[in-house]
Amino acid sequence: MFQPLLDAYIDSTQIEETTHKPPLNAALANWWGDEEI
Repeated sequence: MFQPLLDAYIDSTQIEETTHKPPLNAALANWWGDEEI
């Protein structure tokens, strides 16, 4: 159900790896990290 959202999130994080991660991405990473997927 969340696969498209996960794919978009993973793509965005991979792109952000080369730059800096904005606070929103950090918050999303923490939120996904707390979830048991």
